Amino acid sequence: GVVSFGQMRAGQSLTRTVKLVATKPGIDLSGAKASIRGTLGLDVPIPESLSVETRPLPGEAAIEATVRVTDVPASFKGTIRCELFFESGYEGKPSLSVPITGVVL
Repeated sequence: GVVSFGQMRAGQSLTRTVKLVATKPGIDLSGAKASIRGTLGLDVPIPESLSVETRPLPGEAAIEATVRVTDVPASFKGTIRCELFFESGYEGKPSLSVPITGVVL
């Protein structure tokens, strides 16, 4: 999957939600954490404008991560390329990353 913000303009606020689901019985994701980090050795573009919050989903072996881009500076034009990084807490697959993309016009 990909977290795509598509095309946006400076000052816009957009939100995307990602659901991380445990597909095997007995996997506990309640301690999973999510963060935004750079890819390919690059820094996160406009880090002050990107954020992520997670919450467990009651009754499900899953968590939901809400990724926000807010208040993109007027001086920034170009591509947003980074990743949503999950630390699952599960020994069999301790981490997982999903690309975050977008273009500021």
